[in-house]
Amino acid sequence: MKKHFTIKSVLIALLAMISCTMKAETFEYTTDDGFTYSRDTETQEASLAQYRGEATEVIIPEFVIYEGKEYQVTSLGNGCFSGCSSLTSVSIPSSVTSLGRDCFRGCSSLTSVEIPSPVTSLGDQCFRDCSSLTSVSIPSSVTSLGEYCFRNCSSLASVEIPSSVTSLGRDCFSDCSSLTSVEIPSSVTSLGWNCFWGCSSLKIVICKMENVINDNYLFAMTPIEDATLYVPKELLDIYKSTKPWKDFGTILPLTDEQVSVEGTPELGIALNTSNGNIVVSGLADGTQVSCYTVDGRMLGKASADGGTASFTAEPNSVVIVKAGKKTFKAYVK
Repeated sequence: MKKHFTIKSVLIALLAMISCTMKAETFEYTTDDGFTYSRDTETQEASLAQYRGEATEVIIPEFVIYEGKEYQVTSLGNGCFSGCSSLTSVSIPSSVTSLGRDCFRGCSSLTSVEIPSPVTSLGDQCFRDCSSLTSVSIPSSVTSLGEYCFRNCSSLASVEIPSSVTSLGRDCFSDCSSLTSVEIPSSVTSLGWNCFWGCSSLKIVICKMENVINDNYLFAMTPIEDATLYVPKELLDIYKSTKPWKDFGTILPLTDEQVSVEGTPELGIALNTSNGNIVVSGLADGTQVSCYTVDGRMLGKASADGGTASFTAEPNSVVIVKAGKKTFKAYVK
């Protein structure tokens, strides 16, 4: 049987192809305040492609309107704020699910950022060279931190990695020279090469990983011989015999009572240190509080008065504080 193609059938096929092509197209447009968006006509979604405005405090809208049509902003594209050295703060809407490569690279005045919970990954070099960044809130939706993600964030003193994260890319926190403490959750199965390279102020590492990684370069150029490592007690011997972990100056087991590096926020207890002074606050009056060195030497004992208890210790040391039946630890500045 011969196949016959009519002009009508050919036109229908061509129109279908053109329609599919048009649906897949994206278009860019720039707003008066310096935002350039890439918009998808099929999904009605937009990605922030570039910001070249002059504002130091930026609020990214959840929706943008173009020619009467509304597009939801769902991603921050590669390099969209890269080199914005005057940017001090940015508000990211909860509609955003991904931060692209080099997203905030070189934003040297950015001091803090809160990442919304729908975000699942931080792209390579996402916050690289954000030298004024002191804090970052990583939501529990994030599963991976890209390569060089926080490299040279020289003002970042501590970071909480959520238990949803499974991998940290190479050089993830390299050259974070103010980083004093870090907690690696048990969910992490992969630490990239040079992950904590050059973290010259690192004093406390809590590592809950069950997979003990053998990689000499994880803490290269970081003085871990002066730092304390806390690991699951059942894996203590393995960590003590595996590089680079065995090179930590002090290796101690985690206990059920010990909590995070920053103290016990779920109990309303806070610990602050400065110039060797330790102040424990948020306590019930009369609570018995004691302070020890990591080798068990008591530094002092006090009964909370006015909700606080105070101690002194050597600057640049690690102490263990017992408040009632709870125990936590901190690096003394």
